[in-house]
Amino acid sequence: MLIQLTPETPHRETLRVLIQNHLEDIAHNRLPIIQRRTGFDLATIKEAIEILKHLNPHPGAQFTAENIPYVVPDIAVERDEDSDYKIRLLDDWMPNIYISRRYMELYRDKAADPKAKEYLKRKIQAAQWLLESIEQRRNTLEKVTRAIIQHQRAFLDQGPDHIQPLKMQQIADQVGVHVTTVSRAVDDKWVQTPRGIFPPSASLAAAPRRLPAKRWPGSKSSASWKRSSTRRINPIRFRTRISSPSSKRAASRLRAAP
Repeated sequence: MLIQLTPETPHRETLRVLIQNHLEDIAHNRLPIIQRRTGFDLATIKEAIEILKHLNPHPGAQFTAENIPYVVPDIAVERDEDSDYKIRLLDDWMPNIYISRRYMELYRDKAADPKAKEYLKRKIQAAQWLLESIEQRRNTLEKVTRAIIQHQRAFLDQGPDHIQPLKMQQIADQVGVHVTTVSRAVDDKWVQTPRGIFPPSASLAAAPRRLPAKRWPGSKSSASWKRSSTRRINPIRFRTRISSPSSKRAASRLRAAP
């Protein structure tokens, strides 16, 4: 803001001192402190602050483009030493879901109130469903991405000019799921590849461009989902032995409750 002060600016010297040393004091309306430390009279300080309100605190903003938030890739496609492409889900940020030992002990207590045990039973069943859904989501995303990479190997090796025509139904048939499942799996996802960062859905419609890592306004970014997903989704934390195969895989990723 100092560069916005011209020789004709009223109280120029007072403004220079305020900008350099007392912006925080002004924000908290600590005018007596400013008066004591600068020696300026209170009337001059107030007049200078009124002029300060008309200065632009971010003068360089008018020379930049609109602010576009950055994306966080959901999947990484990396080339290994054998020139094969490996798929890696970037979900290390996801919170661990587990069952509290305390609640498991209450559920197994034969002397516990039947209503309480029934309540805990419903919660445990809900947790099993949640664990299975999370694991299924991960598996589907990984399978769909791997299938897309298999079809678009030429694009990764040689560039956008070599992208192959690819329909969503082809991926659905290869993965063994409904086409709407593929659509949901790639919706609002971003994949990081040696050719750049782009949405997987781009390869199902048109040639993916080399996009910067940006999240378009209006979409729910992975970062925002990360922040919301770290909140408690249930008053009971779950950890239990689960019978279904997908749940076993999910359970293997769980951390024991304290």
